[in-house]
Amino acid sequence: MKKYLIYITLVLLGQSCDKGRGQFDKVDLKKYDFIDSTKYRPESKILVGTYSDREHEVTIDVLQYSDNAIKIIQTIGPLDSQWGDTELIFEDFNQDGLKDLKLKSGSGARGANTLYHLLMQDTTSKLYYVRGSTEIPNLEFDTLRQVVMGTYFYAGVSFVDFKLVRDSLIQTSGIDVSVDSTWTYREYYSIDDNGKRTIIKRDSVKDNGEGLYTRKE
Repeated sequence: MKKYLIYITLVLLGQSCDKGRGQFDKVDLKKYDFIDSTKYRPESKILVGTYSDREHEVTIDVLQYSDNAIKIIQTIGPLDSQWGDTELIFEDFNQDGLKDLKLKSGSGARGANTLYHLLMQDTTSKLYYVRGSTEIPNLEFDTLRQVVMGTYFYAGVSFVDFKLVRDSLIQTSGIDVSVDSTWTYREYYSIDDNGKRTIIKRDSVKDNGEGLYTRKE
């Protein structure tokens, strides 16, 4: 399995202490396939590591370190992973200044639709899981429009916008795009709080079908 290592300024201990006294555990960092101390919460001496000790499963640990000690403060998983890919992707999905995490869970549409587990970082440096995140392909935060977005590739393309409500992603609007040999067609819609879909407008452009992968609102 491919190993990833981002610079960490830690010293491993050869000691174990009594957790009941609030002291640190012995942690062997060599078990991690991916570990980061520069993006997640470096000012708080927090790092995250991932490992896979079973096929198609990945576990995430959140760790805290001092000058001479390190301990695990949270474990999430094991999470399903089609490839056992342990590399984390860091994005701020709610614009609170904290890096949230994406972990690949699988793919579809001949690899065009990548699926992710999404985990949000709270103010205590711990993570919480966003339900339904693995059902939204190519999940990302659109920094220009300031929304969470999924892109669905099939015979056409759907660009779908979401809002984060606690630990859930709620669909708010989208654009369905289809083409033929001459035209690109777009259908714009909104979704209300009851899940009702309303068509806002439709348009088309004679471009030999070259606009399939663009929103062009």
